[in-house]
Amino acid sequence: MGARLEIREGETLLERLLEDGADIGHDCGGKLACSSCRVTLVEGEAGQASEDELDLLDRGGGDLKSDRLACQVRGPAALRVEVPAAQVPSPGTFRPVTVTPAAAAHLVRFGTASVRLRVEHSGCSGLRHRIEPAVAIGPGDLVFHGRGIAIVVGAESLPFVAGTVIEVEQAGLNRRLRFDNPNATSSCGCGESFSALDPATVGASMLDGLSSIQGATRMIELKVNDMTCGHCVGAVTKAVKALDPQAQVSVDLGAKRVSVQSAKPAGEVIHAIEEAGYPAVPA
Repeated sequence: MGARLEIREGETLLERLLEDGADIGHDCGGKLACSSCRVTLVEGEAGQASEDELDLLDRGGGDLKSDRLACQVRGPAALRVEVPAAQVPSPGTFRPVTVTPAAAAHLVRFGTASVRLRVEHSGCSGLRHRIEPAVAIGPGDLVFHGRGIAIVVGAESLPFVAGTVIEVEQAGLNRRLRFDNPNATSSCGCGESFSALDPATVGASMLDGLSSIQGATRMIELKVNDMTCGHCVGAVTKAVKALDPQAQVSVDLGAKRVSVQSAKPAGEVIHAIEEAGYPAVPA
C-alpha cells in the first residue's frame, strides 16, 4: 500500500525517498524540468501543486488528482506514497526548449529561422548560452519547433538547457536574447554566464530519454540493404509516414541509407520499416 514517510521541515519528499534508499528517478536534479520523480499520493496532505508541476505531470501522463512530483512536496508532512512501477527507472519526460513570440520575431527579423542553442564554458559563472545559425542537423541533435523557429540542441548541451524559454529584452537602445533556464543554479551579475548541476548529477538517463522529450524531433540514420529500386524507396517512405505523418524521410538508394527526422523513437521507426519487409539497422 506504499511507504509511510515523515518529511521534516524544509525537506522534500524526493530527498526523503532517496535517503531511505527508494529507487526513484530524479533526472533533472529536482529542478522542475522533468517528471521522473512522479509518485502517487495514497494518504496525507501534500499542499497544492503549482501550475508548472501540473503541466509536467500532464506531459508525463500522470493523474492530476493523485500524483505529485516528489521534488515539489515539502515538509513537514506525514504521507503514504507509491512510486509507480513505470517510473523505476524512467528517462522522464523533459520540457522542450521554447521561444516566445517576441524572440521568434527578433530571430526572423535577422533572417534566422533555424538556430542552434548550445552551452559552452565561459564567463564568470563557468557556462554561457550560445545561439547561432543551425548549419546542419547531426544524428544526436534534437529539433524543437515553435512559432516558425527550429531550435536545434545537441545531446551534450541538453542536460543544461532542457526547459529553457528564449526571450528577448530591451537593453538600452539594443534588443538582446535572454534565456530563462530552469537548470541554472546561479548566474553572474552581468547575466551572460551561469552555473548548473554537473551532468553526472543530472543523470545519464536524461540522455537515454532524448526521444521522449515533448515537441522534439531527432535525426535517425539507418542502413536498409534490401532496397533495390524506386518501389522499395516508396515502400520504406510510406511505412515511416504511416508511423509519423510529420516525419521527413530522405533515401540514398545507392548507399542503402535512410535518414528520418522524427519525434518517434528509433526503435519504432526501425520496426515500421521492417514490418514493410525491409530489415533496418542503425547506420
